[in-house]
Amino acid sequence: MTGTINPSQIERELKITLERQSGVESSGTKTSLFNLVIFKRAFTPNPSDEALDFLLGKRPARIIHIDSGYKDKTRASVFARCYPDRKDRSVCFEEILISNGEDNRGIDPGTWSSLLIHDLPTYLWWLDKLVPPSNYLIQSFELGDKLLIHSSFNGVTFSEEPLSIYTGLSEMISTGSIQIPVSDFAWGKILPLRRFIAKVFDRDEYLEKLWDISGVKVQGAARAETTLLFLWLATRLGWTNGRLEIENGTGKRKFFFRDRKGREINLTGSTTAEKETARKETRKEVKIEISFHDTDELLLSCSENGCAELSTGINNGILYFKMPHDGNILLREVDSLQHDSIYYDTIEYSKSIRRV
Repeated sequence: MTGTINPSQIERELKITLERQSGVESSGTKTSLFNLVIFKRAFTPNPSDEALDFLLGKRPARIIHIDSGYKDKTRASVFARCYPDRKDRSVCFEEILISNGEDNRGIDPGTWSSLLIHDLPTYLWWLDKLVPPSNYLIQSFELGDKLLIHSSFNGVTFSEEPLSIYTGLSEMISTGSIQIPVSDFAWGKILPLRRFIAKVFDRDEYLEKLWDISGVKVQGAARAETTLLFLWLATRLGWTNGRLEIENGTGKRKFFFRDRKGREINLTGSTTAEKETARKETRKEVKIEISFHDTDELLLSCSENGCAELSTGINNGILYFKMPHDGNILLREVDSLQHDSIYYDTIEYSKSIRRV
């Protein structure tokens, strides 16, 4: 069904489409557990498609896609996708595509709010420019229970420096502009890295070296992921006097901090082809080289197969903490309305970083 937005007509068309797609009456279909509203730019590759493909058959939901950038009037269409679960029940997505035109009627919460299923949690996934926040995004907070962002995608597609994203986001949280939990897919991406680093340094031979780190090099991660990893290390280890230097021409980014003894720590990152990563999620390997003031070093690697310590070979063949797919992260996020306080602390720290 295509046409102007008429909530009653959309509901009728959804019911017919859902029954046709599932092959059974609606009573045989597992009912929706949540609303997911995805804000994105039309014709712009985004990570939501693959994540939803992964989620299909695992959680039933009503999904409202709001695609901005159309030059015609705002229009809406409906479709459904179903997949059987372990009990052979149809687990379906009820999907509404709102093509937001030049009138901006589609992105206006007054339009799409009537399409939400009442008494179910509503997740807002913002895949548009984040800083400064759109007035429509701010208005949407009144209707949402949790905000999802993907700072790797936001930073690449809309040319935002990740540090600026975190500073702006933290400011909105601290001032009360955002009063709902916020989760970041980029933060979820580096969860295996954080866990593995913590596990490695939990061993007696490396525990004392935590306070003797002189540098960290990351290869293969997106800028946002690298930035979050550096900020996380700084907050956990008490590093101060942070600054970011961006070389003219090359755009190479270097972070510098001071440890508790006043010694300088140098952190650099070599990223993947980020625009390609934003276009379609690719399996990748992230390597982390940690150097110490005594000239020793530690080399870690994480991929879809898991994580391993490469420098000594101690853990070769013993893999932990596989790199997650966006779908894994989305599944975890829609099962909870909580926020990660460590993430909040990490992005709050971004305010203290000087840009040079």
